[in-house]
Amino acid sequence: MEQKRSRLVAPDATGLRARILSTGGLLVVAAMVLVLLVMLYPRQQLLDRLRAEQRNDELSVSYLANLLTSEPDNDELRILLAERHFSLGQADRAEAALAPMMRKLIASEDTRLRLSRLTYSLLEQRANAALPGSEAAGTLRAQLVEGLQDRLSMNWSTPELLAFARRATALEQLPLAQRFHALIRFDESGDRAPWFEEAVRTAVWAQDYTGAALLHQRALQVTPSLERKRLHLHEALRILQSGNLLDQALAVAQRHGEIVGNDRRLLDYLTRLSLAANRPAEAQGYARRLLQMGPGPMGALPAARVPRRQKASVTTLAPKLPSAARCWMRLWPFTIAMAL
Repeated sequence: MEQKRSRLVAPDATGLRARILSTGGLLVVAAMVLVLLVMLYPRQQLLDRLRAEQRNDELSVSYLANLLTSEPDNDELRILLAERHFSLGQADRAEAALAPMMRKLIASEDTRLRLSRLTYSLLEQRANAALPGSEAAGTLRAQLVEGLQDRLSMNWSTPELLAFARRATALEQLPLAQRFHALIRFDESGDRAPWFEEAVRTAVWAQDYTGAALLHQRALQVTPSLERKRLHLHEALRILQSGNLLDQALAVAQRHGEIVGNDRRLLDYLTRLSLAANRPAEAQGYARRLLQMGPGPMGALPAARVPRRQKASVTTLAPKLPSAARCWMRLWPFTIAMAL
């Protein structure tokens, strides 16, 4: 009697669940859904939809893999599938999907950029997973630097250039970061573009003071307002001062003398900057121009949106400029001579 009862025991729930959700059953359901999707959407529309929605799930990956089986030479399908594999943490599958593309000439610039971006991300992932201090880690780090150098010749957008500059800085490759900063292009929005302040912050964070100041100097060329031109010139000078590049700052001021003009506050700033750089002759010249303008307020330079790290650098790295009172005390012999 006991043996008969044992035969009537209910089947194990885990085993039943495993049979219901078997691999074959899942594939059948996925195939039915894919057929429905193909019926509802034309092929290209569905591809565009998958790319726009950035769906990172096994269903979209299965659909792309099935399409790629019928169109193995379709680079758009292949790169999209590899991107989905990478987003799902399937680096090996992403590399396997990209392998045929590594040996062919790709006509589409967008596809070339996406391939380059993804291959670098895969290399970066392997480098981060390597044991620190190991020979493999050193080799992968060298490959990362070489990869950044190779990508200098490609037509990246400004956000991507900034991302590569940050990567170069993280690898302690300051000259390489400077080259990415130099590639940044100005469009019709100029200095008011949303990326402008981030670009300046990124350059200052990388201690690329010359590159950050150059961004402000380039903004002079696209800014119609004289007031904003003077603001950019002032920021360029402050950034160079924060890097203790006083001689370079004075050279920039001389090149843009027409923007300095008779602006009292800029002349006062340049007088103090010249004295801090131990160039009294130039300080005398700026002081003479101030005297020729007659009495007037000697207020501070106009407030500007300065990167937070840059403000800290001005106080910690650069020599403090002498106060206006000290300037006039040091220049009083020249002042008396001109007055007489």
